[in-house]
Amino acid sequence: MDIVDIVLPLYKPDEKVYNAVNSVINQTYSNWKLYIIDDASMDGSLACIVKSYEQYSEKIVYIQMTENKRAAACRNFAIRQGVGKYIAFIDQDDVWVKDKLKRQIDFINETDYDAVHGNVNYIDRNGNNIMREECEQENESRRKIDWANLAKEELARRLLITPNIRIISSLIKREAFNRIGGFNDTFFGGEDEIFWFEMAKSFKIGFLDNTLFHRVIHEKNTSTIYSIQRMSGYIEALKQIKRKNNNKYFSNDINLKLKQKYYSILLTSLKMRKIFMFTKYFLIILFSDPVFLIEKINNSKARK
Repeated sequence: MDIVDIVLPLYKPDEKVYNAVNSVINQTYSNWKLYIIDDASMDGSLACIVKSYEQYSEKIVYIQMTENKRAAACRNFAIRQGVGKYIAFIDQDDVWVKDKLKRQIDFINETDYDAVHGNVNYIDRNGNNIMREECEQENESRRKIDWANLAKEELARRLLITPNIRIISSLIKREAFNRIGGFNDTFFGGEDEIFWFEMAKSFKIGFLDNTLFHRVIHEKNTSTIYSIQRMSGYIEALKQIKRKNNNKYFSNDINLKLKQKYYSILLTSLKMRKIFMFTKYFLIILFSDPVFLIEKINNSKARK
């Protein structure tokens, strides 16, 4: 059985992190090593986790960062400590289904794919299913892609338009991960999108139409707390993709995606009453594409 190196980055976790760790321990595929890396929480949480899982000392490796580096840098660092053929990821507020790894290992062994991912289920902090319509819409967006037959560049373009690979649902061959260069940790937001864009251009990505993990939705999700920062990071990531792939095949899609992200920040900053930021992005869109801005405003009025 091939080893799967699993990375779990932490930052000031609450008790739900034990559900994440337990979902790894309870996997039906048993040849794994879990790297729990604390991103300079400095609150004693890692020591509590170490004590709770003393009996798994041969299966779990603990890493304490002394400086906060964010999730992408933590993942890169932890991955460099391992030697497993495959790499997988879990976050402190997520829970894998018990046969996630087994399904994915079997899939890759039966095919020639370099990575495989699947669907998600949204739950609240009590484990109840929530936001079922939104969740199904997300999963359906994956089903609409012909993962098996699309040319690599076309798949990369599709993922650029609608990023829909959840890193927590993925299993990746280490060789492919290393050739991509891992995650670009200069961005806080957009690091996953750049990674999958580059993966799609060079490697085969497979899809399992099964729920592979449960995403706990709550007010302390990083994507919620740092929504504007992550959208800003995503914009910088898109600009990098544009600089590195300055051709007609991608440029129109990148430009459209940039405008959509500008508009998203505009709406979020308005909701949060950040007037300076709202004005900044309003002017950016106004001077770059006033027609796009007018259409968005008109569509918003029509929905009301």
